[in-house]
Amino acid sequence: MIVFEVENTLFRLQKKAFEVPGSFFEVMFSLPGHDKNGLQGEGHSDQCPIVLNGISISHFRGFLHVMYPLSMAGPAKTYEQWLGALHLATQWDFFDIRKQAIAGLSPFLTDRGGVEVILLARKYKVKEWLIQGYMHIAQQTDALDIDKLGAATLDHATIIRLFLVRDMILVSFRNSRRGYYGDYAFPSDEEIRKLVTDKVSDEIRDME
Repeated sequence: MIVFEVENTLFRLQKKAFEVPGSFFEVMFSLPGHDKNGLQGEGHSDQCPIVLNGISISHFRGFLHVMYPLSMAGPAKTYEQWLGALHLATQWDFFDIRKQAIAGLSPFLTDRGGVEVILLARKYKVKEWLIQGYMHIAQQTDALDIDKLGAATLDHATIIRLFLVRDMILVSFRNSRRGYYGDYAFPSDEEIRKLVTDKVSDEIRDME
């Protein structure tokens, strides 16, 4: 058993689940002051817990919903729970939980704006989300507003890429007409995805 304190709340948990090779806690438990069970010093009792400073209790509960799906009133279900799990799994190098959190969070992103998805993709280095975010903005019917994009904390390079992709989509649309009386064909999702992937290839190279 290991005892953590998060925002003045104690959590008594099975230590073994935190002994993930290469993780933050594997390193912590190997430091001098811990015995082979990791219970010498902090973490061995309610009176001397391991205090996780800077960790929000909502994120920690979300993480535990994925780590202990049968003992936390069920697995993670909400956007906030999955986001908390992803945040801490990324921070603590829990790669299996990170993969689960990415898969669990992805369906929620269809209802989120493209800018938010791009920012999440960059923060957590998720390639598919970055492509989706660009596609969402590039395919919107309204004109792109550079002031709004800038106010949403997108950097200049990203805004330029969005305008370039949007322009390429419009060029493809104008060139799609067959014959004088033919109809115009808007590029398919697959074609737009390729345009986006080409434009962000440098950025997604280091993403999962």
